[in-house]
Amino acid sequence: MRLVYVISAGVESLRIPLAACSSIWKNFGLGSRISIIKKHPPAEKGLRLYFQNKQFPGLFRRVLIVNSNEVSQFSPVWGYTRSGEEDIFVFANRLYDPVEDLFLNRVYRGVAYLLGISVGLEPCKGDKCVMGESKIAEDLDRKGFNLCGECRAKALEMIRDVTF
Repeated sequence: MRLVYVISAGVESLRIPLAACSSIWKNFGLGSRISIIKKHPPAEKGLRLYFQNKQFPGLFRRVLIVNSNEVSQFSPVWGYTRSGEEDIFVFANRLYDPVEDLFLNRVYRGVAYLLGISVGLEPCKGDKCVMGESKIAEDLDRKGFNLCGECRAKALEMIRDVTF
């Protein structure tokens, strides 16, 4: 089975990485492992160095959920990755909302969107598809929770074609 390693760094609630794992399973059919790290290395470069040697059989992607104020306060970026990139960054503090369900829904949708990008999906034009364009956290609130049929078929094909 191909697995996604969900690393939660500096995030208090276990519900956040569990929302990520639920999204990964429901949208991509991939299992996951969770690691909780109370203290984390500084920003992106430190996280990449720290996690690049964290390997295990079946590793497909790493989702790094970080609660960090080290990301510029003037940038609306809530997460990022690139097509083919192994690491996916989600900045929990950028998705935060005092209403916990809204916050967890943003994490769920954000992880699905970024995992889709990392496997090669393009933003979707479908109204309810989780792959709809998401530039700021509030964009996530307007989307559905799952991939549309077309995006799901493409994603599963792309995942199947990845070799280790």
